[in-house]
Amino acid sequence: MRRFTQGSLHLAFPTIAVVALTLLAQAQSSAVGTWSGVQILEPTMVSSSPPDVPVVACDPLGHAVAAWTSPAMGVAFSEHDPGASWTAAVSILPAGTTGFSPQIAIGSSGVVAVSWIVPGQEFIPQKFVVSVRPVGGAFSTPATLVSGAYVFDSRLGVADNGSVTVLWGQGGAVKTAMRNPQGVWTPSIVLNPPNTSASLPDLVVNGAGAALAVWQETPVGGGGPSAIGVSYRAAPSRSRWGVAHAISSGLGLATWNPKPGIDDAGNAAFGYLDGNRMMVARKAAAGTWGAPQAVSPPGDNAYYPAFSMDARGNILAAWQKLDAGNYGTVSKRVLPAAGAWGPVTVLSTPDQDASWPIASVARDGSVAAVTWTDNNTFAAHADVGPMRGSSTVFTIGSCWWNTTMPIAAGSLAVSAVWPAPTTNPNVTRMVANVYTP
Repeated sequence: MRRFTQGSLHLAFPTIAVVALTLLAQAQSSAVGTWSGVQILEPTMVSSSPPDVPVVACDPLGHAVAAWTSPAMGVAFSEHDPGASWTAAVSILPAGTTGFSPQIAIGSSGVVAVSWIVPGQEFIPQKFVVSVRPVGGAFSTPATLVSGAYVFDSRLGVADNGSVTVLWGQGGAVKTAMRNPQGVWTPSIVLNPPNTSASLPDLVVNGAGAALAVWQETPVGGGGPSAIGVSYRAAPSRSRWGVAHAISSGLGLATWNPKPGIDDAGNAAFGYLDGNRMMVARKAAAGTWGAPQAVSPPGDNAYYPAFSMDARGNILAAWQKLDAGNYGTVSKRVLPAAGAWGPVTVLSTPDQDASWPIASVARDGSVAAVTWTDNNTFAAHADVGPMRGSSTVFTIGSCWWNTTMPIAAGSLAVSAVWPAPTTNPNVTRMVANVYTP
């Protein structure tokens, strides 16, 4: 099934240039790319239930890296260059070790960082570790950032100079540490304020190393609704993490599931749920946080937010809407860096029970993608097109019911990686599909 949505292009050049560039933009926005077809990364994953959702990231051009928890390999790794096939999956664990719950990031220079959890054993505490692969090199001996404590929801970001920022949740706190280009780690620090309990942390880092950390926080012991905690860091050469702020719409509703974005200038934003409305809050690089804006229409029962931001500050927001019978649809909306929110576009069709959207935008804004699952037919869907222009909805494979379809967009390739069912309910395959604009 294909469906097209229309956008607009605003230019300010002499008349001849306007005509030429408008025609070029129309040709680019109307062109439909192609999907490579499903490639199997790991053919047989024996498990009594679907495996953990994989993670995928890409550089600005679309060189993608993926990692997942594998029953056979522990932490499996594969990568993809635009125009090529995915590499054979390999374990990146040191010999004789095990691991699970990886996270991954890649910088524009090609530096790759992967984190995972080493399970505890008798007399051996659980550990949270990070390994870094320099350009043209091999993954380093993992550095232990936490030992003897449970870590959840880790996130990674890699700057252009190869520095690596890590964010994680631990015992109700959100912590962060950074590895400089020379391989030296800073001591970890806590970002959320005292007397708050934090969860669902997320992180984004731009090429210069500026970063935005977000999380959901509540007062210790209760006593009030949750809010979104945020901390901003200018490029590491200029500043440390700023004082955390609590953001909410002031309606006294539970706020949750924040998703951050940052552009090349350091302007930051994040999407989140306030009750059952999708909201977006923004700040200029040197400014303060503005009042959150409602993105989902009044009356929409928004359940799951998706969010991505390109290098110029254009924002793509998507969300799942549930009707009275908990039947889902997926919608999207675009906010230009200088302008007003565009119209709401419903991506899924009425016959789908759509769930769990994921959004990703290429850094140059040339490609924007939203994925979701169709719970009626176990089909994986992706809406792909320019940030501002026509987009096309594709069916890109089969999937498990009510799962997520991780996707990473670059200007030359868009990669989706997910666990796909087989005829045997106890066997899953890890698969990938790549879109070429």
